[in-house]
Amino acid sequence: MSSVLGVLSLAGALVDSATGSIAYVAAIGTAAMVVLLVAAQAGGAARAWRFIGIGISIWTVTAFLVTLVSDADVKSIPDLVINIGYTVGYLPVLLGLAELADPRLKVRRWSGLVDGVLVFLVLYGVIWLLVVEAVAYDSELPVIERAFSSLYPAGDIAMVMLAVRVMASRMARRRVALLLVGGSLLCAIADTMLMVLYLVNPDGEYPITDLLYMSGLATLALAALWSLLPAPPPVADHRAASRRAPVLVTSAAVIPALVLLGVVAFTDRNVALVPVAVWLAAMVLVLALRSKIG
Repeated sequence: MSSVLGVLSLAGALVDSATGSIAYVAAIGTAAMVVLLVAAQAGGAARAWRFIGIGISIWTVTAFLVTLVSDADVKSIPDLVINIGYTVGYLPVLLGLAELADPRLKVRRWSGLVDGVLVFLVLYGVIWLLVVEAVAYDSELPVIERAFSSLYPAGDIAMVMLAVRVMASRMARRRVALLLVGGSLLCAIADTMLMVLYLVNPDGEYPITDLLYMSGLATLALAALWSLLPAPPPVADHRAASRRAPVLVTSAAVIPALVLLGVVAFTDRNVALVPVAVWLAAMVLVLALRSKIG
């Protein structure tokens, strides 16, 4: 299976024309199929892998829409639909990773998801302030395009955070956790590179980012396959790490505010107030939810 995913990923990234686009969609779809098949026989972790498989399936459908627009010249699909499709796919993936970290306690599972959302908001604020407004300040790209461009790397790094939490919890085999972290990191690197390149040249083609992205999803699929092997017995000493994680995540919420202060105080840039106000409101709501869940 790893060979199939590797060949499809290489073809999807390096082959021009419609053949490469079809291989790109097939690579993501194969990763989704593998994860969903694992979910059908994963026992106690079935629900978590099903969520992850659903998220990757949403990305597959969205990639197919992109292919229709770029290769079949279908003009009736708005860019907003594609952006929303990629965004919605993160929700089940984050929920699945949160459940893999500790499937035994519903409260802890939801607190893990909220931690992931909080990290996402923190990173989104930093990426927007340091990269998007700086790189695309004079760009002709609409604000909504800039906003979605910075959303994907933040979502990927939230995946990394939850994958690290899976590793710290020791509820999964170590190799499974490492593959989850590695796959999430590859997706984060790909989307971060693509964000900067896209903001500079929206019409360019970037095969290396496609290859990294497909490799990341293929790595997540391999993690699902490895999870079918018997897991080690639960270890009780992960509780201290679990207690530290929410504290570190909540403390990180001050980082974007410090970055904003530095941008305003030490540069000549004029920061748009409406996005900052919306972001601050979202941060306050998530922090309140986090304190309520515990």
